[in-house]
Amino acid sequence: MANRLDNILTALTQKTRAERVTFIAAFLVGAMLMADIVFSNGLINWQGLWVGGDFLAFYTAGKMALAGHGLEAFNVPSFEAALQNQQAFEVYGLTWQYPPTAYFLVMPFALLPYKLGFVLWVASGICALGLALRALGLKPSFLLLALASPLVLVSLIQGQNSLFFGALLMLALGLPDKRPLLAGLAAGLLTLKPHLGVLIPLAFLAGGYWRSFGVAALTTLVLAALASLFFGVESWGAFADSLQRVGENVAAQGGLYPFARMISLYSALGHAGVPANIAFVAHLIFVALLVLLTLYIWRHKDLPLAVKVAITIPATLLIPPYGYYYEMVALLYPVMVLVQYRFDAKAKGFLILAWPLVLYLPSIQPIVPLQIGFALTLGLLVLALNIARQKLKSASAMSPLQSGSQRADPVRAPDGKPA
Repeated sequence: MANRLDNILTALTQKTRAERVTFIAAFLVGAMLMADIVFSNGLINWQGLWVGGDFLAFYTAGKMALAGHGLEAFNVPSFEAALQNQQAFEVYGLTWQYPPTAYFLVMPFALLPYKLGFVLWVASGICALGLALRALGLKPSFLLLALASPLVLVSLIQGQNSLFFGALLMLALGLPDKRPLLAGLAAGLLTLKPHLGVLIPLAFLAGGYWRSFGVAALTTLVLAALASLFFGVESWGAFADSLQRVGENVAAQGGLYPFARMISLYSALGHAGVPANIAFVAHLIFVALLVLLTLYIWRHKDLPLAVKVAITIPATLLIPPYGYYYEMVALLYPVMVLVQYRFDAKAKGFLILAWPLVLYLPSIQPIVPLQIGFALTLGLLVLALNIARQKLKSASAMSPLQSGSQRADPVRAPDGKPA
Protein backbone atom coordinates (compact mmCIF):
# COMPACT_ATOMS: atom_id res chain seq x y z
CA MET A 1 0.00 0.00 0.00
CA ALA A 2 2.81 2.40 0.92
CA ASN A 3 4.67 1.63 -2.30
CA ARG A 4 1.52 2.17 -4.34
CA LEU A 5 0.91 5.54 -2.67
CA ASP A 6 4.53 6.54 -3.27
CA ASN A 7 4.18 5.60 -6.95
CA ILE A 8 1.06 7.75 -7.25
CA LEU A 9 2.74 10.68 -5.55
CA THR A 10 5.81 10.29 -7.76
CA ALA A 11 3.62 10.35 -10.88
CA LEU A 12 1.82 13.48 -9.69
CA THR A 13 5.09 15.32 -8.96
CA GLN A 14 6.86 14.55 -12.21
CA LYS A 15 8.47 17.66 -13.64
CA THR A 16 6.54 17.59 -16.93
CA ARG A 17 3.19 17.24 -15.17
CA ALA A 18 4.06 19.92 -12.62
CA GLU A 19 5.13 22.24 -15.43
CA ARG A 20 1.94 21.65 -17.39
CA VAL A 21 -0.38 22.47 -14.50
CA THR A 22 1.75 25.35 -13.25
CA PHE A 23 2.13 26.99 -16.66
CA ILE A 24 -1.62 26.78 -17.35
CA ALA A 25 -2.36 28.55 -14.04
CA ALA A 26 0.34 31.13 -14.75
CA PHE A 27 -1.04 31.78 -18.24
CA LEU A 28 -4.54 32.33 -16.85
CA VAL A 29 -3.29 34.73 -14.18
CA GLY A 30 -1.14 36.58 -16.72
CA ALA A 31 -4.07 36.88 -19.11
CA MET A 32 -6.25 38.22 -16.30
CA LEU A 33 -3.65 40.85 -15.37
CA MET A 34 -3.23 41.93 -18.99
CA ALA A 35 -7.00 42.17 -19.42
CA ASP A 36 -7.17 44.36 -16.32
CA ILE A 37 -4.53 46.67 -17.73
CA VAL A 38 -5.90 46.90 -21.25
CA PHE A 39 -9.67 46.96 -20.68
CA SER A 40 -10.03 48.71 -17.33
CA ASN A 41 -11.87 52.00 -17.04
CA GLY A 42 -8.95 54.08 -15.88
CA LEU A 43 -7.77 52.28 -12.73
CA ILE A 44 -11.00 50.36 -12.16
CA ASN A 45 -11.41 46.91 -13.71
CA TRP A 46 -14.52 44.91 -14.66
CA GLN A 47 -14.77 43.53 -11.11
CA GLY A 48 -15.08 47.02 -9.69
CA LEU A 49 -11.60 46.84 -8.13
CA TRP A 50 -8.52 48.85 -8.97
CA VAL A 51 -5.79 47.59 -11.28
CA GLY A 52 -2.55 46.54 -9.62
CA GLY A 53 -3.79 45.80 -6.11
CA ASP A 54 -1.33 47.03 -3.50
CA PHE A 55 0.86 48.58 -6.18
CA LEU A 56 -1.53 51.52 -6.05
CA ALA A 57 -0.31 52.21 -2.49
CA PHE A 58 3.35 52.00 -3.53
CA TYR A 59 2.75 54.20 -6.57
CA THR A 60 0.83 56.80 -4.55
CA ALA A 61 3.46 56.90 -1.79
CA GLY A 62 6.14 57.36 -4.45
CA LYS A 63 4.16 60.22 -5.98
CA MET A 64 3.81 61.90 -2.59
CA ALA A 65 7.52 61.53 -1.87
CA LEU A 66 8.45 62.98 -5.25
CA ALA A 67 6.18 65.95 -4.56
CA GLY A 68 7.81 66.54 -1.17
CA HIS A 69 4.86 65.17 0.83
CA GLY A 70 6.37 61.87 1.96
CA LEU A 71 5.62 62.63 5.60
CA GLU A 72 1.90 62.93 4.84
CA ALA A 73 1.80 59.40 3.43
CA PHE A 74 1.93 58.04 7.00
CA ASN A 75 -1.28 59.91 7.84
CA VAL A 76 -4.25 57.67 6.98
CA PRO A 77 -6.73 60.40 5.89
CA SER A 78 -4.05 62.19 3.84
CA PHE A 79 -3.03 58.96 2.16
CA GLU A 80 -6.64 58.09 1.36
CA ALA A 81 -7.09 61.55 -0.18
CA ALA A 82 -3.98 61.00 -2.32
CA LEU A 83 -5.37 57.65 -3.45
CA GLN A 84 -8.65 59.34 -4.40
CA ASN A 85 -6.67 61.81 -6.49
CA GLN A 86 -5.48 58.90 -8.63
CA GLN A 87 -9.12 58.05 -9.38
CA ALA A 88 -12.28 58.54 -7.35
CA PHE A 89 -13.39 55.37 -5.60
CA GLU A 90 -15.71 54.57 -2.68
CA VAL A 91 -12.95 53.72 -0.19
CA TYR A 92 -9.52 52.35 -1.02
CA GLY A 93 -8.57 51.55 2.58
CA LEU A 94 -4.87 51.24 1.77
CA THR A 95 -2.26 52.52 4.22
CA TRP A 96 1.46 53.26 4.22
CA GLN A 97 3.64 51.85 7.01
CA TYR A 98 7.07 51.38 5.47
CA PRO A 99 10.29 53.03 6.67
CA PRO A 100 11.31 56.21 4.82
CA THR A 101 14.02 54.22 3.01
CA ALA A 102 11.28 52.36 1.10
CA TYR A 103 10.62 55.52 -0.89
CA PHE A 104 13.81 54.78 -2.82
CA LEU A 105 12.18 51.62 -4.18
CA VAL A 106 8.81 53.07 -5.16
CA MET A 107 9.75 56.52 -6.45
CA PRO A 108 11.20 55.38 -9.82
CA PHE A 109 7.95 53.63 -10.72
CA ALA A 110 5.93 56.69 -9.68
CA LEU A 111 7.70 58.70 -12.39
CA LEU A 112 5.79 56.68 -15.02
CA PRO A 113 2.12 56.53 -16.00
CA TYR A 114 0.31 54.17 -13.63
CA LYS A 115 -0.28 51.20 -15.92
CA LEU A 116 3.23 51.32 -17.39
CA GLY A 117 4.64 51.58 -13.87
CA PHE A 118 2.67 48.50 -12.83
CA VAL A 119 3.90 46.47 -15.81
CA LEU A 120 7.51 47.40 -15.05
CA TRP A 121 6.94 46.71 -11.34
CA VAL A 122 5.82 43.16 -12.13
CA ALA A 123 8.58 42.59 -14.69
CA SER A 124 11.27 43.95 -12.36
CA GLY A 125 10.08 41.76 -9.49
CA ILE A 126 10.13 38.62 -11.63
CA CYS A 127 13.61 39.48 -12.93
CA ALA A 128 14.89 40.10 -9.39
CA LEU A 129 13.53 36.78 -8.18
CA GLY A 130 14.85 34.92 -11.22
CA LEU A 131 18.35 36.36 -10.80
CA ALA A 132 18.32 35.43 -7.11
CA LEU A 133 17.29 31.84 -7.84
CA ARG A 134 20.00 31.53 -10.49
CA ALA A 135 22.61 32.91 -8.09
CA LEU A 136 21.53 30.28 -5.58
CA GLY A 137 22.06 27.42 -8.02
CA LEU A 138 18.71 26.80 -9.69
CA LYS A 139 19.35 25.93 -13.34
CA PRO A 140 17.28 27.33 -16.25
CA SER A 141 15.41 24.05 -16.77
CA PHE A 142 13.67 24.55 -13.41
CA LEU A 143 13.69 28.36 -13.33
CA LEU A 144 10.48 28.84 -15.33
CA LEU A 145 8.68 26.31 -13.14
CA ALA A 146 9.68 28.29 -10.05
CA LEU A 147 8.77 31.69 -11.52
CA ALA A 148 5.36 30.43 -12.65
CA SER A 149 4.56 28.85 -9.29
CA PRO A 150 1.49 29.87 -7.23
CA LEU A 151 3.88 31.32 -4.64
CA VAL A 152 4.83 33.91 -7.25
CA LEU A 153 1.37 34.32 -8.77
CA VAL A 154 -0.25 35.42 -5.49
CA SER A 155 2.31 38.21 -5.26
CA LEU A 156 1.58 39.30 -8.83
CA ILE A 157 -2.17 39.28 -8.24
CA GLN A 158 -1.71 41.49 -5.17
CA GLY A 159 0.77 43.81 -6.92
CA GLN A 160 3.02 43.28 -3.92
CA ASN A 161 6.72 43.90 -3.38
CA SER A 162 7.29 40.34 -2.15
CA LEU A 163 9.23 39.33 -5.27
CA PHE A 164 11.89 41.95 -4.51
CA PHE A 165 12.11 41.20 -0.81
CA GLY A 166 11.82 37.44 -1.23
CA ALA A 167 14.82 37.62 -3.56
CA LEU A 168 16.77 39.71 -1.05
CA LEU A 169 15.94 37.34 1.80
CA MET A 170 17.16 34.33 -0.17
CA LEU A 171 20.36 36.10 -1.28
CA ALA A 172 21.15 37.39 2.21
CA LEU A 173 20.84 33.98 3.85
CA GLY A 174 22.06 31.82 0.97
CA LEU A 175 25.33 33.51 -0.04
CA PRO A 176 27.31 34.71 3.02
CA ASP A 177 29.93 32.00 2.43
CA LYS A 178 30.52 32.35 -1.33
CA ARG A 179 29.55 35.99 -1.92
CA PRO A 180 29.62 37.76 1.45
CA LEU A 181 29.46 41.27 0.00
CA LEU A 182 26.33 40.50 -2.02
CA ALA A 183 24.74 38.75 0.96
CA GLY A 184 25.47 41.74 3.20
CA LEU A 185 24.16 44.20 0.62
CA ALA A 186 20.95 42.16 0.26
CA ALA A 187 20.53 42.07 4.04
CA GLY A 188 21.00 45.84 4.23
CA LEU A 189 18.46 46.47 1.47
CA LEU A 190 16.03 44.19 3.27
CA THR A 191 15.69 46.88 5.96
CA LEU A 192 13.27 48.53 3.53
CA LYS A 193 10.88 45.86 4.83
CA PRO A 194 12.55 45.29 8.21
CA HIS A 195 10.37 42.54 9.67
CA LEU A 196 11.70 40.17 6.98
CA GLY A 197 15.28 40.63 8.16
CA VAL A 198 15.01 40.23 11.92
CA LEU A 199 16.79 36.86 12.00
CA ILE A 200 19.56 37.73 9.54
CA PRO A 201 21.90 39.52 12.03
CA LEU A 202 21.56 36.56 14.40
CA ALA A 203 22.37 34.13 11.59
CA PHE A 204 25.44 36.12 10.49
CA LEU A 205 26.76 36.45 14.04
CA ALA A 206 26.10 32.84 15.04
CA GLY A 207 27.62 31.57 11.78
CA GLY A 208 30.66 33.84 11.95
CA TYR A 209 29.90 35.69 8.71
CA TRP A 210 31.46 38.95 9.82
CA ARG A 211 32.01 40.46 6.37
CA SER A 212 28.34 40.04 5.49
CA PHE A 213 27.33 41.47 8.86
CA GLY A 214 29.59 44.50 8.36
CA VAL A 215 28.33 45.20 4.84
CA ALA A 216 24.72 44.85 6.02
CA ALA A 217 25.30 47.30 8.88
CA LEU A 218 27.02 49.81 6.59
CA THR A 219 24.28 49.56 3.96
CA THR A 220 21.62 50.08 6.62
CA LEU A 221 23.35 53.18 7.99
CA VAL A 222 23.84 54.70 4.53
CA LEU A 223 20.20 54.12 3.58
CA ALA A 224 18.99 55.57 6.88
CA ALA A 225 21.20 58.64 6.47
CA LEU A 226 20.01 59.24 2.91
CA ALA A 227 16.36 58.83 3.94
CA SER A 228 16.83 61.30 6.80
CA LEU A 229 18.46 63.76 4.42
CA PHE A 230 15.80 63.55 1.71
CA PHE A 231 12.63 62.99 3.74
CA GLY A 232 13.52 64.47 7.13
CA VAL A 233 14.40 62.91 10.47
CA GLU A 234 10.79 63.33 11.56
CA SER A 235 9.76 60.72 8.98
CA TRP A 236 11.17 58.04 11.28
CA GLY A 237 8.83 59.15 14.05
CA ALA A 238 5.91 58.99 11.63
CA PHE A 239 7.00 55.49 10.65
CA ALA A 240 7.07 54.42 14.32
CA ASP A 241 3.58 55.85 14.81
CA SER A 242 2.33 53.91 11.78
CA LEU A 243 3.67 50.66 13.26
CA GLN A 244 1.85 51.38 16.51
CA ARG A 245 -1.34 51.99 14.53
CA VAL A 246 -0.93 48.69 12.71
CA GLY A 247 -0.37 46.84 15.99
CA GLU A 248 -3.44 48.39 17.59
CA ASN A 249 -5.63 47.64 14.57
CA VAL A 250 -4.45 44.04 14.37
CA ALA A 251 -4.99 43.51 18.10
CA ALA A 252 -8.48 45.00 17.90
CA GLN A 253 -9.26 43.12 14.68
CA GLY A 254 -10.16 46.47 13.16
CA GLY A 255 -10.46 45.17 9.63
CA LEU A 256 -7.60 47.02 7.92
CA TYR A 257 -5.35 43.98 8.41
CA PRO A 258 -7.60 40.89 8.40
CA PHE A 259 -6.37 37.68 10.03
CA ALA A 260 -7.51 35.67 7.02
CA ARG A 261 -4.67 37.16 4.96
CA MET A 262 -1.92 36.49 7.52
CA ILE A 263 0.27 33.47 8.25
CA SER A 264 1.46 33.95 11.84
CA LEU A 265 0.61 31.97 14.97
CA TYR A 266 -0.94 35.10 16.47
CA SER A 267 -3.28 35.58 13.52
CA ALA A 268 -4.00 31.85 13.31
CA LEU A 269 -5.15 31.84 16.93
CA GLY A 270 -7.08 35.08 16.41
CA HIS A 271 -8.73 33.64 13.30
CA ALA A 272 -9.82 30.66 15.41
CA GLY A 273 -11.38 32.95 18.02
CA VAL A 274 -8.65 32.95 20.71
CA PRO A 275 -8.59 36.23 22.74
CA ALA A 276 -5.93 38.70 21.59
CA ASN A 277 -3.92 38.75 24.85
CA ILE A 278 -3.62 34.94 24.99
CA ALA A 279 -2.77 34.76 21.29
CA PHE A 280 -0.07 37.42 21.69
CA VAL A 281 1.59 35.65 24.63
CA ALA A 282 1.59 32.37 22.70
CA HIS A 283 3.10 34.16 19.71
CA LEU A 284 5.87 35.70 21.82
CA ILE A 285 6.79 32.30 23.23
CA PHE A 286 6.82 30.88 19.70
CA VAL A 287 9.06 33.75 18.50
CA ALA A 288 11.50 33.11 21.34
CA LEU A 289 11.74 29.46 20.28
CA LEU A 290 12.36 30.49 16.67
CA VAL A 291 15.16 32.83 17.75
CA LEU A 292 16.83 30.10 19.82
CA LEU A 293 16.43 27.69 16.92
CA THR A 294 18.12 30.15 14.55
CA LEU A 295 21.09 30.62 16.87
CA TYR A 296 21.42 26.87 17.32
CA ILE A 297 21.40 25.85 13.67
CA TRP A 298 23.69 28.63 12.47
CA ARG A 299 26.31 27.71 15.06
CA HIS A 300 26.30 24.11 13.84
CA LYS A 301 29.19 23.45 11.45
CA ASP A 302 27.82 20.03 10.48
CA LEU A 303 24.77 21.46 8.73
CA PRO A 304 24.94 22.47 5.06
CA LEU A 305 24.17 26.13 4.57
CA ALA A 306 21.26 25.28 2.27
CA VAL A 307 19.52 23.42 5.11
CA LYS A 308 20.07 26.32 7.50
CA VAL A 309 18.48 28.69 5.00
CA ALA A 310 15.56 26.30 4.44
CA ILE A 311 14.87 26.48 8.18
CA THR A 312 15.48 30.20 8.63
CA ILE A 313 13.23 31.45 5.81
CA PRO A 314 9.96 29.95 7.13
CA ALA A 315 11.04 30.89 10.66
CA THR A 316 11.48 34.49 9.45
CA LEU A 317 8.01 34.57 7.91
CA LEU A 318 6.51 33.30 11.18
CA ILE A 319 8.17 35.98 13.35
CA PRO A 320 5.94 39.06 12.74
CA PRO A 321 2.40 38.77 14.10
CA TYR A 322 1.04 40.48 10.97
CA GLY A 323 2.98 38.59 8.26
CA TYR A 324 0.92 38.24 5.07
CA TYR A 325 0.45 35.24 2.77
CA TYR A 326 2.09 36.92 -0.22
CA GLU A 327 5.42 36.87 1.65
CA MET A 328 5.37 33.11 1.11
CA VAL A 329 7.17 33.62 -2.22
CA ALA A 330 10.41 33.29 -0.22
CA LEU A 331 9.40 29.70 0.53
CA LEU A 332 10.59 28.79 -2.97
CA TYR A 333 14.03 28.23 -1.46
CA PRO A 334 12.89 25.75 1.23
CA VAL A 335 10.88 23.95 -1.47
CA MET A 336 14.06 23.69 -3.59
CA VAL A 337 15.98 22.24 -0.65
CA LEU A 338 13.13 19.88 0.21
CA VAL A 339 13.17 18.47 -3.32
CA GLN A 340 16.95 18.12 -3.23
CA TYR A 341 17.39 16.45 0.14
CA ARG A 342 14.16 14.69 1.01
CA PHE A 343 11.83 13.81 -1.83
CA ASP A 344 10.02 11.05 0.05
CA ALA A 345 6.28 10.39 0.28
CA LYS A 346 5.73 13.02 2.99
CA ALA A 347 7.53 15.70 1.00
CA LYS A 348 5.69 14.81 -2.20
CA GLY A 349 2.33 14.81 -0.43
CA PHE A 350 3.08 18.18 1.14
CA LEU A 351 4.02 19.73 -2.22
CA ILE A 352 0.93 18.31 -3.94
CA LEU A 353 -1.19 19.94 -1.24
CA ALA A 354 0.70 23.21 -0.89
CA TRP A 355 1.55 24.03 -4.51
CA PRO A 356 -2.00 24.81 -5.77
CA LEU A 357 -3.47 25.67 -2.36
CA VAL A 358 -1.40 28.85 -2.07
CA LEU A 359 -3.03 30.26 -5.20
CA TYR A 360 -6.56 29.82 -3.83
CA LEU A 361 -5.72 30.78 -0.26
CA PRO A 362 -7.15 34.35 -0.43
CA SER A 363 -10.56 33.11 -1.55
CA ILE A 364 -10.98 30.08 0.72
CA GLN A 365 -9.24 31.25 3.90
CA PRO A 366 -12.08 33.45 5.23
CA ILE A 367 -14.42 30.43 5.42
CA VAL A 368 -11.88 27.97 6.87
CA PRO A 369 -11.14 28.16 10.64
CA LEU A 370 -7.64 26.69 10.26
CA GLN A 371 -5.23 29.30 8.92
CA ILE A 372 -3.80 27.59 5.86
CA GLY A 373 -0.84 29.91 5.29
CA PHE A 374 0.42 29.33 8.81
CA ALA A 375 0.02 25.57 8.47
CA LEU A 376 1.89 25.47 5.15
CA THR A 377 4.75 27.66 6.38
CA LEU A 378 5.06 25.69 9.62
CA GLY A 379 4.92 22.46 7.61
CA LEU A 380 7.91 23.50 5.51
CA LEU A 381 9.77 24.45 8.69
CA VAL A 382 9.12 21.02 10.20
CA LEU A 383 10.21 19.20 7.03
CA ALA A 384 13.40 21.28 6.89
CA LEU A 385 14.08 20.51 10.56
CA ASN A 386 13.75 16.80 9.81
CA ILE A 387 16.39 17.17 7.09
CA ALA A 388 18.64 18.93 9.60
CA ARG A 389 18.12 16.18 12.16
CA GLN A 390 19.08 13.53 9.62
CA LYS A 391 22.16 15.48 8.56
CA LEU A 392 23.33 15.94 12.14
CA LYS A 393 22.70 12.29 12.94
CA SER A 394 24.66 11.22 9.86
CA ALA A 395 27.54 13.58 10.64
CA SER A 396 27.69 12.35 14.24
CA ALA A 397 27.76 8.73 13.09
CA MET A 398 30.58 9.35 10.59
CA SER A 399 32.97 11.34 12.71
CA PRO A 400 32.88 14.38 14.98
CA LEU A 401 35.93 15.66 13.09
CA GLN A 402 34.16 15.81 9.73
CA SER A 403 32.01 18.90 9.36
CA GLY A 404 29.43 19.47 6.69
CA SER A 405 29.86 21.89 3.84
CA GLN A 406 28.98 25.46 4.64
CA ARG A 407 28.18 26.22 1.04
CA ALA A 408 24.68 26.35 -0.35
CA ASP A 409 24.55 23.18 -2.43
CA PRO A 410 23.22 23.42 -5.98
CA VAL A 411 19.56 22.57 -6.25
CA ARG A 412 18.88 19.13 -7.66
CA ALA A 413 15.96 17.55 -9.40
CA PRO A 414 13.87 14.84 -7.70
CA ASP A 415 16.02 12.14 -9.39
CA GLY A 416 19.14 13.50 -7.71
CA LYS A 417 20.65 15.06 -10.82
CA PRO A 418 21.55 18.76 -10.89
CA ALA A 419 18.45 20.78 -11.81
